[in-house]
Amino acid sequence: MWRDILTRVLHCIKFLAIQNLSLGGHRESKEDDETNAGNFLALLNLLGKFDPVIKEHLNKVVDNLKSPSYLSIEFIHLMAS
Repeated sequence: MWRDILTRVLHCIKFLAIQNLSLGGHRESKEDDETNAGNFLALLNLLGKFDPVIKEHLNKVVDNLKSPSYLSIEFIHLMAS
């Protein structure tokens, strides 16, 4: 399950990087409303409409904000280094 989530998250980050698009927006938290959440979270939300794995993960993140999610900016910085 975590491998499936991580694979999708990595592909979203790679897609945005290849397209030279920013990942962040004015709000970078899943707990905020989706208004200008940034390309990364917007892409994951779009993917979640069609992909049950991401949809379930995003729902869990909203329900338990302290659980690991791979959606934080710290994870993205870790990937960059």
